[in-house]
Amino acid sequence: MSEYPASPSSNSRKHEFLKDLEELRWILRRGWKAIVLSVLVCQTMAVLYLVRAERQFQATTRLLVIQQGGQPLNVTKNDANRLNEMNEDYLPTHVAIIRSPSVVGRAIEAVGLDSLPSLQKSDEPVEGAIERLSVTRPDRQAKVLCADYRAGSREEATRMLTAITASYRGFLESKFQKNSSEVIRLIVKARDELNKELTGLEEQYRAFHAKSSSLILDEAGHPFMVSRLAQWNRAANEAMLKAVRLRSQLEIGRTLANEGAEFWAVVHAINQLGGESNPLTTALATSSSLDASADYIRQLKHAQQQLLDLYGPRYAKVQELQERISRLQGQSRELRRTLDDDATSNLLASIDRSLKGVEAMREEVLKRLDRDQEAAKQVEADLLTEANLRGALERQRSLFNTVVDQLKQAQFVSAYSTISAESIEPPHALRRRVSPRVSQTIVLGVLAGVTIGVGVAFLIDRLDPRIRSIEELRAALGSPVLVQLPRLSPERSRTMGELGLASHARPRSPWAEAFKALRTNLDCLRRDRPVQVILISSPQPGDGKSIASSNLAISLAHAGRKVLLVDGDLRKPSQHVIHGVSREQGLVQVLMNVLSIRQVTRRTTIENLDLITTGPEVHNPAELLTSPRFAELLGEVRPLYDVIIIDSSPLLAVTDPAIIGAMVDGIVLLVRASKLRHLDAERTKELLRRLGTPVLGTVINWIGREHGESGDGYGYCYGYGADGDSAPTAVVEPTVAVVSAGPVPAWPRHSANGQEDDHGHHG
Repeated sequence: MSEYPASPSSNSRKHEFLKDLEELRWILRRGWKAIVLSVLVCQTMAVLYLVRAERQFQATTRLLVIQQGGQPLNVTKNDANRLNEMNEDYLPTHVAIIRSPSVVGRAIEAVGLDSLPSLQKSDEPVEGAIERLSVTRPDRQAKVLCADYRAGSREEATRMLTAITASYRGFLESKFQKNSSEVIRLIVKARDELNKELTGLEEQYRAFHAKSSSLILDEAGHPFMVSRLAQWNRAANEAMLKAVRLRSQLEIGRTLANEGAEFWAVVHAINQLGGESNPLTTALATSSSLDASADYIRQLKHAQQQLLDLYGPRYAKVQELQERISRLQGQSRELRRTLDDDATSNLLASIDRSLKGVEAMREEVLKRLDRDQEAAKQVEADLLTEANLRGALERQRSLFNTVVDQLKQAQFVSAYSTISAESIEPPHALRRRVSPRVSQTIVLGVLAGVTIGVGVAFLIDRLDPRIRSIEELRAALGSPVLVQLPRLSPERSRTMGELGLASHARPRSPWAEAFKALRTNLDCLRRDRPVQVILISSPQPGDGKSIASSNLAISLAHAGRKVLLVDGDLRKPSQHVIHGVSREQGLVQVLMNVLSIRQVTRRTTIENLDLITTGPEVHNPAELLTSPRFAELLGEVRPLYDVIIIDSSPLLAVTDPAIIGAMVDGIVLLVRASKLRHLDAERTKELLRRLGTPVLGTVINWIGREHGESGDGYGYCYGYGADGDSAPTAVVEPTVAVVSAGPVPAWPRHSANGQEDDHGHHG
């Protein structure tokens, strides 16, 4: 056991759950008649069904359906919509075939309708047979079908199922074999047509190549005309580039020559523009014919420098060498100028001749290029035609190969002619009949009856306007339940005698103990407010308020209180009958000022209990009760008695209780179990609210086990007595007014002169 207490929320949920179970139990207990009646009706219907239902026997068989072979015809291998027969679940199709009118109709014809009594009365024998036939798959992974057929006898069921199996096999042999031959014939026809078309395309392709010389290919595999156009175009571009380069060289050479530039400078500028260099020109620019003269001049300068170093600048030999050097340099410059002019002219003339030759060659190349381009247009058209012919030929050859493959497959492994249905369990009838099933029908009838009965019980309970539980009573009236008076059986009522005197005649009976509990609860109420004059009333007549008033007064008197019981029901009095006295003198004479209170007060056989009856019958009871004399009466008896109990008329019947209620200290409302309606409870609650007098609590009369117990209080039972009674029936609940501790104050005791005694009495 856990050492930690349960949480409040857990306890609350458990309490609510137990309350719901308790409510359900009492609803079922109150509605047991509806449940029993529903079960009886459903069982009757089940028995009628068993009597009238057709006796059916079942025959069963198991078929192994095998489909071998390849795939259906695929036009192209890349077709995304082609079917794959190897992965297709074909058994649902065969289920539909077995249950089809064609197969079942042939089976009926084979057996003969005269041999099928179950179908003779049917207007549509085929449809009737299909309804009796069921085909299922016992295992989703296995290629097995289970066929069942029901009929009025075992022999008929077996005979019909055997015929259906044979009809199904015949259907497979006829339809699928015929389809297989038809498929092969169509494939052969398609192959021959495709072969003819393929041969024609090949002849057309060869003839086109033979007459189209422009489609001759070079070593690289390209058309020869295309290669030649590329060569002419490349030659024209090269000639154009060479002409541009020569023209630029000629222009820069002429510009430099006009400016008087030396030959080597002209050659250098021309070489900077690119192109092939002329070795002769380079030699003329770098090694002239005057190299020997230049070498001689360098020798003279060397000798002059040596003499200058030895003898100085004034030496005659030095000056002579200087003159010779100057003379030779002048001659060399003159000679070089003459040679440069001739070389530059010759160079520019050579470049001009080369430029003219290149331009003439380019014009010739362009002419040939234009001529070949005109011829290339026809080549392009021939190439396009050849590509179309080649594509059509390839597609036709691929289609032809596919059809040939499918023809081989259809001939050797035909997918449409290899469906077989083998009986792995021959048709046989079950030993027991399958319909109707007695035990199952009876059980279903009971379950249906209980379900419907419970639903009806709930419906009746919800539609019942009466308050059926103590919980509902508390919620409807808004007052605590002081005590519950048990319902007595007829035998117990006869043994108890007058119920109004039960607390005196049978002090240990359940009723007496219940009123003792009521007395104790009223004692507890005095801790919060003084309660001396108590009005006891009920919503409707016949609730038992007069009996309760008498027993409460007796219980208080037994506890030592001085009690006055006033019969305030001027319309239908009962206290004089209960106590066996005359009503000639009573409350009416006091209210009419005919008699005094002392004259109408009667002592009963019970110690400490006095009684005032109603007196003679009057036609204006409400007017008498509203007279000031009634209030004066209560004022006169308050000092004389500890408790004054007034038995009043029903609240909802007349206005008398409302008149009296305004003058008392508290009201005890008595209701009869299973009689008070929700609407009456609301009216009673509203009437008491407008009255303003405190409602001490509610006493529930004639409570039975079907009303249950619920609430926050506790209960205890007494069932012992001198006569051996031991059945605990009186349930006592504490009032919500018990909230303080300490001793219960005694009821005030008054002497004959109206003074309180020094000693109090406790119940």
